[in-house]
Amino acid sequence: MIAIKNKKGILVRIDIKNKEGKVIHKYDVGVYNLPDADIIVDTFIGADFSGLDLRNANLKGADFGNAILKGTNLSGANLEGADLEGANLKGANLEGASLRGANLNDANLVCIKVDKKTIF
Repeated sequence: MIAIKNKKGILVRIDIKNKEGKVIHKYDVGVYNLPDADIIVDTFIGADFSGLDLRNANLKGADFGNAILKGTNLSGANLEGADLEGANLKGANLEGASLRGANLNDANLVCIKVDKKTIF
């Protein structure tokens, strides 16, 4: 199960997985942009987050292997220790994000936005 809550503790989505890790049911309360989200994560391998607003989200240790994050707003996000191997981050906003210890092997970093507060 993946439970996504905002910083006020309000549940915004639950994905239920089977034993093989395949999502078999999604409960979505209609929130597609999740600024300030505190994400309790199992895995987002191959997921498509293109263009979403995830600014200031706590994504520490999340597995985004081969995920699509094109144009995603990750400004101020905590991506420390996240696995972004093979992820497509083309045009993503990483200004002020912390990627300390993140795995960026084979990630597409073309046209990403960073600033002096971005930590690698």
